Amino acid sequence: MSLEAASIPLAGFAGVLSILSPCVGPTLGAAIALASLGQHLGLAFVIMFAFGMGTSAVLLVAGLLSQQLLMRWRPATLSRAGAAKKLLGWTLLLLAVLVLTGGDKVLETLALGMLPDWAITL
Repeated sequence: MSLEAASIPLAGFAGVLSILSPCVGPTLGAAIALASLGQHLGLAFVIMFAFGMGTSAVLLVAGLLSQQLLMRWRPATLSRAGAAKKLLGWTLLLLAVLVLTGGDKVLETLALGMLPDWAITL
């Protein structure tokens, strides 16, 4: 099997793994770099398509499997929606007051004072 033919299933597998990993950037960047070379446009299309199919397959399976669970949680979630709206409203109001008064900068300074130097210089 040639390298070009082997890269198509690998692109699909990379798409599956990219959803399971914390960052899709490097994998997607490699696929886009391959497509941007302009050589073998048909192969680049097939690889990008396989990557997209691998990515979407994981999301589709997760969505279908979670449907049952979400339908079971629906009544309890809806009964708490009013309280959640109030909580989110008060949270947004508090954040607005912090931003308008400069309190967010005070909290940021405190947080930066607690972080180690290596975390700040990243």
